[in-house]
Amino acid sequence: MTLDGQKVELLANIEQPSDAAAAVRAGAVGVGLFRSEFLFMGREGKLPGEEEQFEAYKAAVDGMQGLPVTIRTIDVGADKPLDKGFKETSLNPALGLRAIRWSLAEPAMFRTQLRAILRAAAFGKVHLLFPMVSHQHEAHSIVAQVKLAQAELDARAPPTGGAAGGHD
Repeated sequence: MTLDGQKVELLANIEQPSDAAAAVRAGAVGVGLFRSEFLFMGREGKLPGEEEQFEAYKAAVDGMQGLPVTIRTIDVGADKPLDKGFKETSLNPALGLRAIRWSLAEPAMFRTQLRAILRAAAFGKVHLLFPMVSHQHEAHSIVAQVKLAQAELDARAPPTGGAAGGHD
């Protein structure tokens, strides 16, 4: 509360799912930024799979006890390199293949992350944040990848319905 009586609500920035509990204890009203790249760093070229990511995102969602969680898709490059298992493709990493451009250049990796986030969203209030979108065509590509990731999840779901095996 400010001196003039204005209520101020704070959102936490977290790097690991376990940070959610501390955010709740500190009085945060949600997570404004879950930096998902920390799940990808220091792995010597081996990216986390869908299940590992899902478990991490779900743990953060569960830890926030119903409060919203904004998950930023992987934002690597410049000050956040993955590690020696990945090559930087630009002389200036601040301008090169990073953030959403890297994700769109690696659609299988991107959809793996999107599927994990979409699955975790079934357990609470989840918002997606895409880093450094700079062109309309990137926004269209992102939407297409999200729709494709959802379609992939839908294709996995067992059919529901009556005894005759109806479909949703």
